[in-house]
Amino acid sequence: MLQFFRQISMEQDQQISAIAVQDWGVCDRPCLIDYEHESFAKSSMLQSFPCPYLNTTIELTQERIQHITETHPGTLPDSLAALEATLADPDLIRASDRDSNALLFSKWFETIRTGRYLVVVVVNQTEPQRHWIVTIYTARRVKGGQILWQKN
Repeated sequence: MLQFFRQISMEQDQQISAIAVQDWGVCDRPCLIDYEHESFAKSSMLQSFPCPYLNTTIELTQERIQHITETHPGTLPDSLAALEATLADPDLIRASDRDSNALLFSKWFETIRTGRYLVVVVVNQTEPQRHWIVTIYTARRVKGGQILWQKN
């Protein structure tokens, strides 16, 4: 079976701009969305995580899990509990410099390598309304983006 991948930017298609990212500044290659199989992945392998800050649940599809495991080895499935903790009780939430529809949730974990932040990039899609994880990665320090909320 032939799969078609489409890489787009916000300028190319406003309706799906929330799910269109070229570069989050953390991947060594652009994020590609498999539009032909995204709905299948969403219906068959959807995971969701509560997010009190947004007062909703955040989706994680199988397609995004595949992207994360391929481009950020060691994050999934190893840090699945840390991912849930980051969305439920973040240390810091920043607005993305690269996409106005994206938020970066960060939380420090001593147990990730020798101590790292786990950063979860969440996109707010408006049509249809949904919040979903586009990628996660680890970082020694968080940088960039406007701070929207910080734990005291």
